[in-house]
Amino acid sequence: MTLTIAVPGVTGRLGGPLAELLLEHGHQIRALVRNQASPDLRRLQERGATIVRGDFDDRSSLEEWAKGADVVFIMSTPHHGIGTEAETRHAIAQADAARAAGVGYVVYSSSAGADRPTRVPFMESKRQVEEHLRSFGLPHAVVAPVYCMDNVRLPWNLEPLRAGRVVRGLPPSLALQQVAIADVAEFCALAIERQDAFAGTRWEIASDVITGEEEAQTLSRVLGRPVAYVGVEPEQGEGMAPFFRFLREEGFAADIERLRRDYPEVGWRTFQTWAAEQDWDAMLGAHLRG
Repeated sequence: MTLTIAVPGVTGRLGGPLAELLLEHGHQIRALVRNQASPDLRRLQERGATIVRGDFDDRSSLEEWAKGADVVFIMSTPHHGIGTEAETRHAIAQADAARAAGVGYVVYSSSAGADRPTRVPFMESKRQVEEHLRSFGLPHAVVAPVYCMDNVRLPWNLEPLRAGRVVRGLPPSLALQQVAIADVAEFCALAIERQDAFAGTRWEIASDVITGEEEAQTLSRVLGRPVAYVGVEPEQGEGMAPFFRFLREEGFAADIERLRRDYPEVGWRTFQTWAAEQDWDAMLGAHLRG
């Protein structure tokens, strides 16, 4: 069945792959954007996506974006100077616009661990959104990924990697559940397309569990040069101290075996598979490859 799906952040690292995937599946996309001068956006338009210019703080534009959609995908971020209060406000505004526009189902991209108090700001902000979704009665599903493998590609992680180091606020032998953003997009697509099966459910998703030492060894093999893991104290982790303390003291507990068994259509990449797929020459420079 062809669906009309409202997707925000289509030039971002989750919204973009999700929109591309949904278009491949034959669905109609209503893409919410602020800046229309993007090559990625032009590619989506060429494939038939409808572009709606709007802003998370502009209620009328959000309702216009949600109008006529069968499903609204909700996503927001505290990064890029936005902050956690705005993240919560933006996600709730999307949910409220969906309800006002008469949409019957929403899927929210949250975070593993956000269903309970954690004292981690960006997880607490998502917990408020989940509570709002439960309170207002619109059928919804929550997809809650663990730590993303793609975080290696963030600028503050690529810089030490260029020097042959993976730096994180965790001990080298601590196992960390991880998931590829491509797998998150694939699972979100399932949740969007299968309302009967997913409405009323919350899924914490992961595809591999790997220590920092193992991650560095994998990157060494893929890059063809030595990469060392450097575990620092959480307080040295670029403002992520509460998150790293959470990972040290509690951590994630997604049921990887069940996910692989029940949803084999999702790629469920291991870190090795994910790393082998990346264009490291483009990210690091070919001269840094072994």
